[in-house]
Amino acid sequence: QQVDTAVQQKIRLLTKQREEAESVLSQLKSCEEFIEQSLKFGSQQQVLGEKQQMVQHMEVLNQNINPIVFQPIEEAIITFITYADKYDGIGKLEYGSFGKPVLTRKPCHVGKKSTTSLDLQSHDGSPFSIPTSLISCQLSSHHCGEDITCDIDETQSGNYDITFTPHNQGNHELTVRLGGTDVFSSPITLSITPSPEMKGNPVDIIPKLNTPCGVEVTHNGEIIIAEFGAHCITLLNKNRKKVRSFGTWGTKDSQFTYPCGVAISNDGHILVTDEQRIQKLTFEGDCISSVGNAGSDSLQFNTPRGIAVHPTTGQIFIADTSNHCIQVLNNDLTYSYSFGKNGSSTKQF
Repeated sequence: QQVDTAVQQKIRLLTKQREEAESVLSQLKSCEEFIEQSLKFGSQQQVLGEKQQMVQHMEVLNQNINPIVFQPIEEAIITFITYADKYDGIGKLEYGSFGKPVLTRKPCHVGKKSTTSLDLQSHDGSPFSIPTSLISCQLSSHHCGEDITCDIDETQSGNYDITFTPHNQGNHELTVRLGGTDVFSSPITLSITPSPEMKGNPVDIIPKLNTPCGVEVTHNGEIIIAEFGAHCITLLNKNRKKVRSFGTWGTKDSQFTYPCGVAISNDGHILVTDEQRIQKLTFEGDCISSVGNAGSDSLQFNTPRGIAVHPTTGQIFIADTSNHCIQVLNNDLTYSYSFGKNGSSTKQF
């Protein structure tokens, strides 16, 4: 019934607009015929002599076209937009079946079901209800590679609850689409914090880090941190005071593009997972060796994240995130073997 009402209203308005458009078209054709006759049969002197009359015709035409009639007020489906100074813009259609959707942020905690509200309203402020099948939502985190599909429930007409359970803390982006199109203000940033039910208090807080992602601690208590957002590696002493940082954005040796995972090799060097490669570096930041490029074959990576070292063999285990596998390298960064593929069964990731 709501659709039928909107369609009937639209038919009436569009019929009126068509009549107005046909009237304007008739005036345009009349003006066009006058100009063509003047140019076709008149000499240059006659055309110049009639120039003033042609200008008057155009001015009358401009005065008779009222852009307001091309902007009927509609409550649903489409909105008419006019450009008073451009005839070719009259009657342009723009999709927009409702007013600006409103996304409301609520507290979000790691491991807890969290909710964000979506409100849809018509242009007159009344609730606007659509099937939940037309709404899609996804929660994403670039620094930890987390993508979560959300559940959507309509709590009352035009009001929807978007629920999800994040597994990592930090900033996440919530993207909401209606019929495949991002809603106004989407994506929005949600800050995922530890659950208030988590017991204990931090013994210290280390400030001024730009999206810390990976962390490793040496046998003597030094802390190595991969600063994902600053494209660098930061070293702290055992008292958690900064010793140095090294690295800048780039793809050369000792440069990084969103470093994520860090580990210490059995020969005492720093291992870093980069955007599409693995680097082995000294504690001063000098590159000893580097391996990898974009791809899905051996020694090729697609956003490698986690990294760990076997304490006995020294083999390096790398979570090749977007290739859905684990690659195992030897201590000298040569290829050993890999396992896993995309899926949810045993040995699939």
